[in-house]
Amino acid sequence: MISLVLILVLSSTIGFALSKFRYKHSKKIYSFFMFGIMVPVQITLIPLFIFYSKIGILNTSMAMVLPQVGFALPLSVMMFVNFYNFVPDELIEAGIVDGCSPYRVFLQIVAPLARNTMITIASMYSILIWNDFIFANTFISDSSAKTITMGLKDYVGAFGNVDWGATYAAISIAILPPILIYFSLNKWVTSGMTAGATKG
Repeated sequence: MISLVLILVLSSTIGFALSKFRYKHSKKIYSFFMFGIMVPVQITLIPLFIFYSKIGILNTSMAMVLPQVGFALPLSVMMFVNFYNFVPDELIEAGIVDGCSPYRVFLQIVAPLARNTMITIASMYSILIWNDFIFANTFISDSSAKTITMGLKDYVGAFGNVDWGATYAAISIAILPPILIYFSLNKWVTSGMTAGATKG
């Protein structure tokens, strides 16, 4: 939940700033985020593990929140920028003329328009965060802090003879929340994925 909130807050505000505020290095900053899409998760695991061990956050939720947010931001920022590019500048200018600060313009005018994009990103990353295995397997060893995917792995690997009935029952329970999230938000996800693809 912490990861998802941070992803939505940071990507929506960063995307708004990059799309609607023209300043010297905005294109370079956007290119930096786009470069992040090409970085494989695997090459960061050892450096992150060493860094986390030095600052003492292994086996904490923060050890998973930081990389989850970091790797989600590039694509999320790109989706928000694509949407904001099709929000008329006149709409924002009208809000400023009416006395709104940039923060109020974002919160009261732009953010409600980006609802479908927010729901799309929330749906996509809530499923990915729920199913995360690689970060949990690398940074979490304390049984009290393990995620459901790690719990399933330990459950299956704890016995020489696997109880497949109980295993499939546990897997079915584990995949139920992502399925419910997807089908409940599917209508907005479809709209959010195409937001900014066409003008008008």
